[in-house]
Amino acid sequence: MPRLGIMLVLLFITLTAPGCASLPKIRILHDPLTAQEHLTLGVSYESQEKLDLAISEYEAAFKKGSKETEVTALVYLGNAHAQRRDFRQAAKYYRKALAKDTQNVQALNNLAWVYLQQGIKLMEAEAMVRQALDQAPSGDPNRPGYLDTLAEILIAQGQFSEALNVLNEAESLADQKDSVLLSHIYEHKARAYDALGQTEKAHNAHQRAKALQ
Repeated sequence: MPRLGIMLVLLFITLTAPGCASLPKIRILHDPLTAQEHLTLGVSYESQEKLDLAISEYEAAFKKGSKETEVTALVYLGNAHAQRRDFRQAAKYYRKALAKDTQNVQALNNLAWVYLQQGIKLMEAEAMVRQALDQAPSGDPNRPGYLDTLAEILIAQGQFSEALNVLNEAESLADQKDSVLLSHIYEHKARAYDALGQTEKAHNAHQRAKALQ
């Protein structure tokens, strides 16, 4: 499928005499899309799991954007690579985003999550999520997700009781229609309860997670 809105380079050869070709001429066409339009198109591709096309659009958005759209493009590039489970590339883009905006809460949370998936830098990851939670605006709909990330990191560090407190807060703030997030919260509760030897609570939490999947 052709990629929309990408700078096109058309190469054509004109013959100046029979059997004799001129040098190739290159015509560069103007990209009509704005950075925001490239981002929107990339999100559409990503939702269809067309990650190569999404990445191309995010790269185009980065090249055309202001500082704000550049940071967004870098975060989205990180997200696309994280979907591929290419965590090294994802981390690279999140770090680039944070180099431009040290307080970007999505980059902080997502880089922490990537470190968690790699099993590295867990103390740094915890600090980054706590920073994201401190800086997230009041009523941020992503706050329950950030809390869930923090709880996962705490579980990975053996801090099961604190993780449960965080998960309870995440559950109370979560959109009750967000079955994916709620499923993650209950599954993480099950892991924490199981680690604490509270098998009945672990079983109940696991059943609630399973019912939402």
